[in-house]
This record gives sequence, C-alpha cells and structure tokens, in this order.
Amino acid sequence: MGNFDLDSLAVAAKNDSKVFRKLLEASRCNIEREVKKYARGINNNFADEYMSEAILALYKSVLTFNPNKGNFSAYSSSCIKQAILDFMREKQSTLSIGTTKISEINKLNYARKIIRENGLEETKDNLMKYSGINSKRTLETVLLAERSNGTISIDSNIDKDSDTTILDFKSDDFSIEEEVLKNEQIRSLYISISNLSNDEQYLIIYSYGLLGKDKKSNKEMALYLKVSENTIINRKNAIKDKLRVMMEPLVA
Repeated sequence: MGNFDLDSLAVAAKNDSKVFRKLLEASRCNIEREVKKYARGINNNFADEYMSEAILALYKSVLTFNPNKGNFSAYSSSCIKQAILDFMREKQSTLSIGTTKISEINKLNYARKIIRENGLEETKDNLMKYSGINSKRTLETVLLAERSNGTISIDSNIDKDSDTTILDFKSDDFSIEEEVLKNEQIRSLYISISNLSNDEQYLIIYSYGLLGKDKKSNKEMALYLKVSENTIINRKNAIKDKLRVMMEPLVA
C-alpha cells in the first residue's frame, strides 16, 4: 500500500473505527519491524506489551497526523519508535513485583511523613520530591498498588478525584494505561473513543489521564465545559454506557 493510500486511511480513521482497523492491518508489518528494530533482545514475556505500546502509538499518531506536513508512514514510524524507546526506559526503572514494590511504597510513606511534619500539601509533585520517585508513571503505579492491593473492579475509583471507572484490570508493575492495554477490550476502547463527540472525548480522556493527558477533577471539567459537577457525573456515566455498546462488536 502506497503512502497516499495510508495517508487517506489515517485521515479517515480519526472518525471511523472500522477504517482504523484497516489501517492497523496495513501498518502491522511496519509496527512489527519497529518493535524488532528498537527492542532487540527483549524478554519474550514482554513482547505483547511492546506491541501494545506500538499500537497505542499508532492510534495517537492518527489523532495528531497532519497530511500537509508529511506522509503518515514516516510520521507513525517516528511516533512508534519514540513510544518503544520511552517504554524501554520506563521498563528499566519501573517497579518489579514483590520487594521492589514494597520498597517504593516505603519511600512514599517516608515522603508523607516529611510532608506532614512540614505542613505541606500531599500533592503528587511533593510525593515525588520527597520520595525520590522521579517518574509520574511509577508514582501512579505505586499509588494504585496501595489502593487496590491487586485487582481493581469496574466500580472502583481510580483516583480520589475520579468517581467512575471503565474496565476490569490488574495492577502489578506497570502503569494503569500500560496494564489495561494488554486487554483487547481496552484496545477497542481507544478505537471507540475516536467516535465520541469532542466533549465526550474530553470527559473520558481527562477523567482517566489517557493519551498522556493529566487527569482532571470533576470540578475542573465542569468549569471548562461550563456545566455543573452533577452534569459531569451524569454525562460520564452515559458515556460509559455508550462506550460499552460501541465496544461490543469490536471485541466479539
């Protein structure tokens, strides 16, 4: 398939999940080539995780692709390469199951003690500053591990500012987004999100910190959309129901 065909597919895939699937199949060889090129010698147990990162990078590249600034093949390859390299670096510093996780939790507890003694607010920035944890992704993992102690259900709160969740997933040594990407339902979720309205995408993406965005509270989103917090909660619940319906044929 030529660059022009891929460019056309990429533009159409922004608003059509079926077209995105076609683009994914057309790009599969490129994805596998990039994974093999930049992740040589990786443990086979992690191969699916690297592929998931690459697929997510492909999806992000669809959302940000501008056909006036180059061809999609080169652009998506660059995005996939960067995602794989970032994941490799994060993999080297991320938590391992067991004693390392306990060690990181102990660091957080020490940081909380320092924060309390100095009358500071327990923000994520302060937790990172006083715990020595220098990665937001790692911090999210430790915080999630503290709250979940393993499995998180569809009814669990991901964050104290978030009152809704999407799907079941397990918490181990990866960030929320990385872990759920192992599940085919989550891959379908990202495709379905592209078919939502702009406001609906905003609510879902910022509720869960997807696509590299920082999470926002219901209050922040209500101010941005100029509606009440109750409206935000009701809309998010409606969007969840809508996504479930949209995802059914994708995971069947």
